[in-house]
This record gives sequence, structure tokens and C-alpha cells, in this order.
Amino acid sequence: MPDVRQRERAASVAAAKGSRPVNVRERLDRALRTYLDGLHDGGMVDISVEAIASLASVSRATAYRHFGDRDGLLLHAVVILTQQHASEIIRTLRDFSTAAAKIEETFAYTARVVANDRKLQMLLEPPRPPVIQSALHDIVVEIYDAILPQGWADAQIRQDLSSEEITTWISQQQAIVLEMGLSEDETREWVRKFVLPTLRAHETPIASSELAQALTEIDRRMDGVHKAIEAARSSLIRDNE
Repeated sequence: MPDVRQRERAASVAAAKGSRPVNVRERLDRALRTYLDGLHDGGMVDISVEAIASLASVSRATAYRHFGDRDGLLLHAVVILTQQHASEIIRTLRDFSTAAAKIEETFAYTARVVANDRKLQMLLEPPRPPVIQSALHDIVVEIYDAILPQGWADAQIRQDLSSEEITTWISQQQAIVLEMGLSEDETREWVRKFVLPTLRAHETPIASSELAQALTEIDRRMDGVHKAIEAARSSLIRDNE
């Protein structure tokens, strides 16, 4: 009989836990997800701890204790918007045998996903707050931690640069590709033409003419992007006058 009563009490406790109200942390995280689901062209500009607190029906003080500050809130938003894609990239890379193929697929996957996800587009639009830039870099580091050791072991990636130097440069290249709005095929071409040759292990230094050609092409494409952005801004100003 004691065993029966103990099991009954345990069942009662489990049932009580299962029916407990959603705690404040869960309410705030759900509110943030709801806010992100409703994002429009204003992007992340107007997001605030106060707005999330209102959606969650909690006090501002409680929301600030959970998120810390607006940077903490932005960090939560980055995690929500990118965690699924980062995990999917890592799973996808298992299908590729070489470091070079994995690097190309990482760029291509990102281009493919961002092209079809407006919330990610708004997250990545410049200028990005430093906290978002830092969080995105951390994701790149997480992904390339599984790529670089293989590339070094197979002599596919140069060893005169540290992993931090490489991932910082990769982050910059990824930002350039996304700013230019390259298609998946164009992204693959960019990686094969500029990224992989720069990272490739060489017995002799890369020819200065090859590097100069790459830099000239980057400058040309970025100049076109900046002109397009300025034209769009001018159009918006005229429409609002």
C-alpha cells in the first residue's frame, strides 16, 4: 500500500507540473517570436524591450531582467531567427567530403535561404548594430569550427592564418555577397573565383596580379551596390515629399 500511495502522489505532482501556468521567461520568448513573425519593412529598427513586455503582459522591469537591455533583446532575436538555419547548414555539410565543397555549400545555402526569408533579410540589412554583427560572426565561427581543421589536415586551406582571422574574413565576404544580392549560382561563382583561391594552401604566394584582379572586381561590384542603395534612398525621399 505505501508504494501505491507514493505512486499516486508522484502522479499528482507530475500532473500539477504539466498544468502549471507558462512562466514569465516562456511568455517573453513567445512574445518575441510573435513580434518577429509580424515584422514588416521597418525591420529591427523599432524593436524594444518595452514592446515585448507589452506583448507578454509583463512589467518592463521583468522584461529587462530577462533580456538585460536592448542589445540582449537583439541577441535573443538573432538566435531565434538563425538557430534553425545554422543547425541545418551543419547537418547539410555532412554530405560533402572536402573543406572546399563545404565552404561553397555554406555560402550557397545562406544565399538560398536568405533569398526566401524576409525576416532574415531585414536582420542582415546594413547598417547592423554591433551586437547583431557579433552574433552573426559567432554563428560563422560555430560552422567553420567543423570545416577548418579538415581543410588544414588535407592541405586545402592555408595555415599562415588563424581560425579567427579566417572566420572574420569569411564573415566579411558573406556580408558582401548578401549586400550584392547574388543568386545561388552567382554566389557559387563568387566563392570559386575569389574565396577559395584566397583560402587555398599555396606552395608559393598568390600572384599579385591575381589578387589585384580580385580586388578590382570586388570594388566594381560594391560600387554598383552602393549606387543602387543611394538611388533607392533618393526615390523614397521624393515619394515622401
